[in-house]
Amino acid sequence: MSNLDQEKKLLRDEVRARRKIAHAEISDAAEKISAHFFDYGEVDSSAVVAGYWAVGSEISIELILNPLCAEGAICALPVVVDRGAPLAFRRWQPGQELGTGPLGTRQPLEDAELVIPRLVLTPLLAFDKTGQRLGQGGGFYDRTFEKLRSQGDLTAIGIAYAAQQVDHVPHGPTDVKLDAVITEQEILRFG
Repeated sequence: MSNLDQEKKLLRDEVRARRKIAHAEISDAAEKISAHFFDYGEVDSSAVVAGYWAVGSEISIELILNPLCAEGAICALPVVVDRGAPLAFRRWQPGQELGTGPLGTRQPLEDAELVIPRLVLTPLLAFDKTGQRLGQGGGFYDRTFEKLRSQGDLTAIGIAYAAQQVDHVPHGPTDVKLDAVITEQEILRFG
């Protein structure tokens, strides 16, 4: 294991514990994050927006996705295609049946339409003041952001508890920065 991989592993362990505590203690985080998101001002009603279905102590973003869908936005959830591939995104609407994906994830069924999002809301374990993101370690979002940015404009927004911010996220050449992070306390934009 390289030094970078070791640094990331140690940070993941630390921040998973922080996120779990924040999840147990901050009962209105989803509401506050939803309010900040709609203040963010980057989404129009015809947008293709990808979110995620929360697992474990991740923050649920249904309070963002449900109103977006109701306003006419095309909402999507990620689908794992292959371990080393970027994520695909399938259209999702509230109440739609979801299948089980890897690591306990929930994802649209195979008959749901494939779409290309221009705004992606992503869970994470840690982030820093420069927009570096630490995920679960599979590299799915890094590969996905790189692919989507090569196809046009993309806004990548992390969703996290403020307690998940760290001084420095160890990163390498394949790690892709976020454009913003929304926490229960604020919107952080990275230039």
